[in-house]
Amino acid sequence: MVKHPTHLGHKRILELYRSGLTQEEVAKIERCHVNTVRRIMQKHNIKVRPHSRIYELDEKFFETINTKKKAYWLGFLLADGTICNRTGYTTPKSLNLSLQWSDHDHVVKFRRAIEYGGSIRHTKYYDKRYSKTRHRADLFISSQKICKDLINLGWIKFKKIGDIQILNDVPNHLQVHLVRGLIDGDGCIIYSEHRNRKDILFHFTDLYCSVVKWMAQWIRTNYGVKEPPIERNGKSRAYALKYHSIPDIQIILSGLYRSDPYLDRKKLISNEVNKIRFKSKVEVGRTLKHAKLITFKCVTDTMGGWCRRIKINRSTFNNRIATGWSIREALFYPKQTNQYG
Repeated sequence: MVKHPTHLGHKRILELYRSGLTQEEVAKIERCHVNTVRRIMQKHNIKVRPHSRIYELDEKFFETINTKKKAYWLGFLLADGTICNRTGYTTPKSLNLSLQWSDHDHVVKFRRAIEYGGSIRHTKYYDKRYSKTRHRADLFISSQKICKDLINLGWIKFKKIGDIQILNDVPNHLQVHLVRGLIDGDGCIIYSEHRNRKDILFHFTDLYCSVVKWMAQWIRTNYGVKEPPIERNGKSRAYALKYHSIPDIQIILSGLYRSDPYLDRKKLISNEVNKIRFKSKVEVGRTLKHAKLITFKCVTDTMGGWCRRIKINRSTFNNRIATGWSIREALFYPKQTNQYG
């Protein structure tokens, strides 16, 4: 049974605490509650030392971004992580990461990187949008130090107004890991096959246009890929950056997924995409029966390809062939104009 210390017991608690013992150790010796020890300290205007952590944690992980692991997990948390105030204090004290249960191993990677000794929760919830029960892996880390470091880096400005200063402050040689974390969180790689056709779409989505523009400029600067137009992502308020060209997507993915850490399922898709051998239109035309290939002076190309080579209208070329012109005449006979032009 927990007892309430008397006035004499207060002196005993003060003596034990001043000897260097922690709140928990004093409470265990005096067989009282930890909050009782804390109230006695406050009553005598003695500054209470922070209590020892229950679980191990590297609280200096985000103090400075100087390794590839720190840069990657900063990017991933900016996409899928949250910091919140679960205790009612003004300063956030909790860092949360929630992913679908199939990505449970990725949550384990983050727990190992930050050296956290707590457990990962298995949560079931009902998805009203699809009328299904889903499973989720939740990791809650209580640390005011980590939350303060993230806020000092620019977390709140990034989340609320799309300020990209937190991205620019990461050293240039580590930004590739930051970008990979952002894409693993808010990016998507769609790869599908239908008969002889392979469809690939790589896109990055964010709520703020400034973040999407920063991503497009970074990819253009580092990989030389032309920026596609930024558009709205469906009916949502988010902005999307979409790449459809197979060679461009292969350049981006091969540059991003050279080293770890990474999300396993996106790494597998990236490997499949990079194995695709890009075929020219002539090679595709040879595999399709309805394609029309034209060979002239040992050069084979499609009808559209020849029209682009000699810069004539395709309808003009078709009309010449239909009226019985030879391929040489149809290709190289100059286009006639009227008397005014």
